[in-house]
Parts: sequence; structure tokens; C-alpha cells
Amino acid sequence: MHSLYKAIYAPFLFLLILTACNNNIPENKSMPTSLQESYESGLVSALAGDFQRAENSFLEAVETDSNNIPSQTSLEITQAVLQKKISEKAGVHLFKAIQYGNNGNLPAKLAHQDSAIVESDNFAVAYNNRGITYYELGRFDESIEDRNKAIELKSDYYEAYFNKALACEKLKRNNEALEAFRGFIEHAPVKLDMHIAYAQSRIQALEVQ
Repeated sequence: MHSLYKAIYAPFLFLLILTACNNNIPENKSMPTSLQESYESGLVSALAGDFQRAENSFLEAVETDSNNIPSQTSLEITQAVLQKKISEKAGVHLFKAIQYGNNGNLPAKLAHQDSAIVESDNFAVAYNNRGITYYELGRFDESIEDRNKAIELKSDYYEAYFNKALACEKLKRNNEALEAFRGFIEHAPVKLDMHIAYAQSRIQALEVQ
């Protein structure tokens, strides 16, 4: 697998934390070659600040597989830049954060996420992604705060609901975890049936507790 693809693919997935917490959920499979090539090309362009070219590549990737979450999220960031919802600097910081994160450099990852939010503080994806970093660092209160902000900005953001639930469980904040899992189930697409089933199982367990 190409090193750039390997470095940037995983962090976009809200399923990353779920995989670490529950081995019953299958690991993510590699992208088909055509999808991988389009996605990698988009990442190279985005990191260089060429968001128009990045959009074209990510659109090709999404057309190849409309269910591919990394491609969808990358396209969302890129289009947010092109539509001037966030600044170009914020977009570059978000892609650099992902690159550093998968190289294991969490401080640099967090620094770029902080910079992205300073540049553009109204983008839900930025808060959800930083929440992943806080989770990885064991800073669960801050992880929950970022997910709350992401949901405030995007009320149907199912990834944020799911990740918030996991962080709440770490702190034994069961009522909040229940609410977040229910939010995930309400907004998640049907294609995530396995993860919906997981959320339902956690709701049952938490209700017993």
C-alpha cells in the first residue's frame, strides 16, 4: 500500500475508535486500485493547496464508491474550502493533521487541528476530527466537548454522535452515552447496519446498568 494512502486514509473514519474498542467489527478493507489512485491524487493536491484539482480527484473517488467515508470526508473538506465556508489555510491544516496523526505524531496532529479551528471555527468536521485526537490522548472531556460542538454545527452528524458515545462511556457518563448512541441510530444511513446493531447492543447494556 502506498505510504501516503496508508498515512491519510484511517483518521477520517469515525469507525477507527470502534475498531479499537470492539474486535467484532471487521477491519476496513483496502480501496480498489482506481479508487486508491484517485484518492491519493486528491490528497497530494489538497496538501499542496490545489483544492480545485483535489475536488476533481475526490469526485472520481466518490463516483467509484459512494460509500467510501474517507473520500466523502475529503471531498467535504475540499468543497468547504472552494465554497469559502472555511479558509484554504484551514483546509491544508486539516489534511496535514491527518498525515501527522497516522505517522503517530499526535502533538503535531493536534496542533494542526487547533490551527484549522482558529482559522475557521464553524466547521463540524474539524471538531469531530480533533475529538478523535483528544480521545487518542485520553482527554475524554475535551473529546466530548468537541463532539458537542460538531453536533451543534451539524445536527445530523452521525459520526460525531457515535464518537461522543464512546468517549462518554470512558467516563461512565452513561446517560449521555445513551443519548448519543440514539442520535447515531437516528441519523446513520442504513448501509451502516453493523454499526447500528453495535449501538443498539450498547444501548441495551447501558440501560441495564
